[in-house]
Order: sequence, then structure tokens, then C-alpha cells
Amino acid sequence: HMAGTVTVAEQLAASWASWRAVVPLPDRDHAHTIVITAEDTAGNSTSHEETVPADSSLPFVALHKPPTNPFLVLFQQGGITVPVEVVAGSNHTLIRDVRWRLADEPERDAEKAGFLWRFQVQIESPGVHNVQVSATDERDKVSAPFELEVRAQIEG
Repeated sequence: HMAGTVTVAEQLAASWASWRAVVPLPDRDHAHTIVITAEDTAGNSTSHEETVPADSSLPFVALHKPPTNPFLVLFQQGGITVPVEVVAGSNHTLIRDVRWRLADEPERDAEKAGFLWRFQVQIESPGVHNVQVSATDERDKVSAPFELEVRAQIEG
């Protein structure tokens, strides 16, 4: 029973002790108390309360490709392209989008590819370049920025 909603449990097996009920929560930003009541055929009942805590966790971003951070790459005249793949997740909701930016440039969207998010960073000059990546989940919670350091070195 939750906020005036009654959910009837289903018996899982012939055993009297195995029951299941699916109780959808309206959100995970607040704690919710679920009251579980069992009643036998004689009208005797007992109740138990369970509190589902709020989930205030933020989404996360983890590097999948390139294989190292910092990532060392040989710079070539005219610039180079560094393909990047990240994994983004959240405890209880789906990731809506992943955005990235190089230094002080505007944010850009990464492309979803299965369980990965992909994008390509264009490096126009040798030196150290920082790429920040963040994920937003369906609750509009944003991850702490993940930072990839690309070190574009000139041969020699």
C-alpha cells in the first residue's frame, strides 16, 4: 500500500510463504515507505513497513577508449582525430545524453552506440588538450565531469 495505491501480491508457488508484488515508485528522489499487509482466510492480519531510501547518486562516466589517460599521441601536420568511447551509467535510471567539450569550446553531443557513447576529438595543435565529458540521466542529474588528457607530441 503506497499513497493510497493497493497492489495485490501474486503467489509464486504452491507454498504459502512465496509471494511477489511489483510496486512502482513515482520517483527515486525521495524516500518511500511501503506497508506490507498479509491476511489469512480467518481474517487475521499482520503488517510490516519497508522504507525504500532516496537515491541521490549521480550518473558516472568511465573511459573505454583510448586505452590510457593521459593518452599520448603523435601529432601530425594538419591536425589529428582522436576517437573516444565512454561508458555512462546511473544506478536506477537510463542515461539521456552524454556531452563533451575540448578546452573552452562549446559542448557537443556524443553518439550512443550500444552501451558505449562515441565522439571524435579534433586536435589542431601539439600540446596538452583536456576533454571534459559528462552524462545526464532521465532525472536530469548530471555526472561530475570526467576529464581525458590528450598529449599530442611532435616526433623527435
